[in-house]
Amino acid sequence: MLNQLMQLLPHEYPIRLVDEVIQYQKGNTLTARFSPTLYKKNFGNQEFIPETCLIEGLAQTAVIFTQLETKPLREDEHPLLGKIKSRIHRKATWDEKITYTISPVRIIEKKAILSGSVIGKDQNIILTAELSVSVSF
Repeated sequence: MLNQLMQLLPHEYPIRLVDEVIQYQKGNTLTARFSPTLYKKNFGNQEFIPETCLIEGLAQTAVIFTQLETKPLREDEHPLLGKIKSRIHRKATWDEKITYTISPVRIIEKKAILSGSVIGKDQNIILTAELSVSVSF
């Protein structure tokens, strides 16, 4: 069932920054993973993953969670990332397995304010954020 949840994400490679959903607890959390190793060449072999990519992956995780808590996107709908407030705790390297965790702050219809974290190797926090997502027609 968890692998089927990836179908809720309209993004495809090279824009998809979530590989798999590993845990979902209704009304509580969604946890997903991303292995960034193959993406390094797309970013000029920089030493660290750009934080914007990690925030985008967290937002994609939020899109999946919001659909599970409300209802799936229709063919004519598109997810939008609204406001985001993030705190970067450290840089992430390309060889780290990235874990995204999302929890609800508030959900109304197909709009949500969510709290999230991006975790790397040794369970060290890379960044934390509060973000809003909604649907465009």
